[in-house]
Amino acid sequence: MKKVFNYMLLFLFFLIFIYALVSIVIWQKDNSETKEDYKKIMEEVKITENSDNINSSLLDVDFGKLKEENSDLKGWIKVLGTDINYPFVQGKNNDYYLK
Repeated sequence: MKKVFNYMLLFLFFLIFIYALVSIVIWQKDNSETKEDYKKIMEEVKITENSDNINSSLLDVDFGKLKEENSDLKGWIKVLGTDINYPFVQGKNNDYYLK
């Protein structure tokens, strides 16, 4: 009886391991696709930085091509000193982009 319990426990741990492994692979694939999408956006969109003489820079982004791809586009966010440099969107239904 104890042997059966140990095998069942081992099988359960094996299933958990497989689930975690598949989840990591799916996450990596999604992350890779997202990076490719952002890389494509950065290649397609012309971005120039203008100085406003207050120790910060203003972005001048050509939104025409981006608006053609997604009419929900609202702007661009860039945080100096980080990797944050992306367009952002807002839909009529807030849940659409959060899922």
